[in-house]
Amino acid sequence: MYNPQLETFIRVADAGSFNKAAEELFISPPAVIKQINLLEAQLGLTLFVRTHRGLKLTEAGKSLYQDAKYVIGYCRESVERARAAMQKEENVIRIGTSPMTPVQNMVDLWPKFQEYCPDIKFQMIPFENTPENAPDEDEYVTMTFEEGVPKTINGEAMKVSDIIRKLNELGGKHGIGIVDIVENRVVGMKSRGVYETPGGTILMEAHKQLEELVIDRATMEVKKDLGNKLAQVVYEGKWFTPLCEALRAFVKSTQKYVTGEVKFRLYKGNIIKAGTTSPYSLYNESLASFTTGDMYDHHDASGFITLFGLPLKVRAMKNLEVNNK
Repeated sequence: MYNPQLETFIRVADAGSFNKAAEELFISPPAVIKQINLLEAQLGLTLFVRTHRGLKLTEAGKSLYQDAKYVIGYCRESVERARAAMQKEENVIRIGTSPMTPVQNMVDLWPKFQEYCPDIKFQMIPFENTPENAPDEDEYVTMTFEEGVPKTINGEAMKVSDIIRKLNELGGKHGIGIVDIVENRVVGMKSRGVYETPGGTILMEAHKQLEELVIDRATMEVKKDLGNKLAQVVYEGKWFTPLCEALRAFVKSTQKYVTGEVKFRLYKGNIIKAGTTSPYSLYNESLASFTTGDMYDHHDASGFITLFGLPLKVRAMKNLEVNNK
């Protein structure tokens, strides 16, 4: 009903700083600056004078500041009135439930609640299966990727959004992706979350299965560390930052050869590997089995072991020399 950037504008005006406003809004300073720039461009006004000492409202900014507070307050009241009208018409409370997130407490309290609100109806919306009550028959799924991006499910080409919807359907049926964790919020406090993400869980596992085949060990080790860092940066809302841009560039470069087909089966909460192929596969059966051939000779191992352990040997010799003095 109104431009939400007005709220950002008021926060910045009150704080007198993009950085302080960003902390209050739990987003990055560049994101705040971008919203203010967009608002100024849309209105054709200069709202702030930017100096090395901070921000100062222009005359136009001062005028808008007073009116914006009124507009936001009026719109909020209007939305609340509309919600109240809708609830009055529907008189339905909808609550999601599953074996992992039961609603039994609400069911127990409902008779008492209806004594005071007899016109209110109660509707339970069930979530998907848990591993215990999932089908007893497994289901095979095949996916293809091109440069790390999912392209097909069981031979059918789809958009990524449609792939996630389809995986949600398949995974939900087999009890995939139910997670109960205690996590850390941005502000540091612990919180418990119960998540049901079948599509995302399958997609990540299938992608990981293909990466194991085509990415070398050193790159994989660094990618795991930087992948966790990227997840943290995005979780904190710092998408429009140089660090996030650099991390995304690294991840994109690692996906150059993540192309191939992944097959797996879904069974009672499990995603079980059933085969992976790629034109960029680094797996070589003769090398992996240590069979002597043109590319591998057992005698090469002795020299490698000597060189690989040389730093430890030198350190042990130096410690012995120092201890004997």
